[in-house]
Amino acid sequence: MKFFPAGFLQKPLLAFTAMLTFLTVLQSCKKEKNPGGGDAGIEKNLVINFQPGTIPIADVDSATVVFKKQGSQQFVLQRFDKGSNFLNVLTDGLSAGDYTAEIYIYTKKAADNSSRMYTRSAGFTLPLSSNLTLTAPSGAINDVWKPHIVLAAANNDVVVVLAADNAEPYFDIRVKDNKWDYFYVERAANNRNGGMNELVAADSWECQNGCYTNDKLIINSTAFVPFTNTVKTKQWNNGEVFVIVADSDSQAEQVFFYVYDK
Repeated sequence: MKFFPAGFLQKPLLAFTAMLTFLTVLQSCKKEKNPGGGDAGIEKNLVINFQPGTIPIADVDSATVVFKKQGSQQFVLQRFDKGSNFLNVLTDGLSAGDYTAEIYIYTKKAADNSSRMYTRSAGFTLPLSSNLTLTAPSGAINDVWKPHIVLAAANNDVVVVLAADNAEPYFDIRVKDNKWDYFYVERAANNRNGGMNELVAADSWECQNGCYTNDKLIINSTAFVPFTNTVKTKQWNNGEVFVIVADSDSQAEQVFFYVYDK
C-alpha cells in the first residue's frame, strides 16, 4: 500500500492513469484466496467479477485502483490480485470513511501491439459489511467502463492512449525519453453502410517543441472537442487513428495507424 499527497495527482481521473505507466506500484497488502466466501467476513475486498458478456479475464495484463478518501489529502494506490474469474484487492488497511475507487484495467498486447485500458470509478463507505463487487468491462463503447485504445512501440518507448469513443476528446502520449519533440494525432469517425464507409468527422492535433504537459507526458482533453461535438450529433460505427511521434535531431519516428469498429 502506497500513499501519495494530493498535489501528486493532476486533475482528472485519466490524468492519473497516464502516470501509472511510469510508477512502480506495490502489490496488495495481502491476498485473499477466496473473496466470495470463507474468511471474507474478516477481510473485505473490492472484487471485479468476470463472467459471460464481459471481456475474458485471460486478456487482463494488470489492474490498479486509487482509493481517494473524502476530506483527505492522501491517496492510496494498490494493485489487484488476479484469480480464476475475478480480480480483488483488500480494503481492510483503509480507515473508516467515504471513498471513491478509481479503477484501471489494462489488457495484454495483441499481435499489432495494441491493447485496451478500461476505467471507471465507484463510491463506497468503509467499513464494508460485505465485499464490494463490480462486474468486469463488457468492452462496449457505451459501457460504464470507459474503453481506451492503447498503441505502443514494440519496446514501449512511446505509448499513445486515446478514448475509443469518438464522442470523448481525451488522449495522452507517454514516452521513456523526452527526446521526442514532434507530435501529430489524427482521429476520424466513419459510418459503414453496406459497401460504403462514409466519413462522419475528422480532426487533427499537431505540436512541435514545448508539448509536454508533465515530464515525459502529454495529456490533452481539449484539442478534439470540436471533433467530438460533431460526432455526438452523428451516427458512426468505426474509427481510425493516425499518430506520428518524431525526434527532429535523429529523424527517428514512431508511426501508428489503427482502425477499429465501435
